[in-house]
Amino acid sequence: MTTLRRRKTRWFWALGVVGVFTLAGILASLPWCARRRASPPVLLRRGFARGPLSAGAARVAVPLRFPLVLGGYTLPRPEVTSAPLPLEARALVLEVGTVSVGLVTLDILLMPEALAEEVRAGASGLGLSEVFVTVTHVHSSAGGYDPRLFAELGGTSRFRADIHEALRASMVRALTEAAKKVAPVALRRGAGDVDLTVSRRGVPGRDTRLDRFSFLGAAGVVGELDVFAAHATLAPRSSPVLDTDYVGRLARLEWDAGHGVMVLLQGAEGNLAPRPSSRAEPLTATFAMDVSRALGSLEPTPLEPSLGFARVTSTLPSPDASRLLPRLAWRWGQNLLCELGPSAATVSVLELGGVRMVLVPGEPTYETAKALETAARAVRTVALADGYLGYLEPAERVRAVQGESRMQYFGPALVEVLARDAAAAGDALDAAKTRP
Repeated sequence: MTTLRRRKTRWFWALGVVGVFTLAGILASLPWCARRRASPPVLLRRGFARGPLSAGAARVAVPLRFPLVLGGYTLPRPEVTSAPLPLEARALVLEVGTVSVGLVTLDILLMPEALAEEVRAGASGLGLSEVFVTVTHVHSSAGGYDPRLFAELGGTSRFRADIHEALRASMVRALTEAAKKVAPVALRRGAGDVDLTVSRRGVPGRDTRLDRFSFLGAAGVVGELDVFAAHATLAPRSSPVLDTDYVGRLARLEWDAGHGVMVLLQGAEGNLAPRPSSRAEPLTATFAMDVSRALGSLEPTPLEPSLGFARVTSTLPSPDASRLLPRLAWRWGQNLLCELGPSAATVSVLELGGVRMVLVPGEPTYETAKALETAARAVRTVALADGYLGYLEPAERVRAVQGESRMQYFGPALVEVLARDAAAAGDALDAAKTRP
């Protein structure tokens, strides 16, 4: 009798567990995500000035507490206890007349919107007109800085408040140190094309453009602002150390060559991987040297100094997880993205010496970048600025589930919304130019 009672109890609990999971699955599959429409863009700030240019630059090592888990890939993620090169926050502060702009970057995977806002708030006492916060999308660097569940699961690892604070404080300090060093400079730009990358997943079109803005002070080069497109994925996926990939090594090469602090902005890297090398050196070092040589081969041209910017924000359309998960599970992902994913985004334009760039919080492919540049009347697209929306593919590729759209968080309307916002930012900057 006792044995029979035990069997009944076990069956009761087994059926109860199955029932709970079934009910949870049914509830998670319901369309909880309310359909959201993109709102018209709202202008946040703008400014423009012509005249003598001043600049300051700084680099600050991030005081990380080891051991820590790397961010960049899905599970399992390695825990590391050291770094061959220190993780740095690198910053430029530019000033023309009453307009001043700060740019700060980190060699990490992505920039959470909340962290970017914290950096801007921390730098508010510097009197800057605008601050742009970017990352270089390194997949073998520190994780743990983003408290959002979908980011923790997707690549940034379990949240640690001390890492978040170390990154924030280092970026603010880099901006502060750069602002203290602002002094008159001459502006030079070199531009060209390089064949250093390959297109992933057979997607046509590559952003092979390379730009270098150099700031020459009385005592030499203060720093450089470079725009180049290539995923930073050369370090081993299970790296035994925190590795800033080719970007950290490139920054060291440029510093050692007397080019000052390098702030690298990623171009349309959404579909680009570094071209494989047959040389014996480690891939990260080899590729960094190749990019450094390409930068050194650019013919610098003086630019008339001017500085302008405009930033707009808008509500995003509803996310779309239909390409991310199997049909039976995509509704779960849809509800998760709707609840925890981004619901708004900022798009900006930055113009330096008459050269306009459009900054977006995602990973655009080349075709997307060209659409954004046409809308904003810009010559370059900067990825991974002031937030993260995931991959950005044109509508036709999203509908056909081609290229990087298989991992895109939003549907085909996203790039159209961002292009509309880029046009609005471009219009705002044009209007700022006509103001007395």
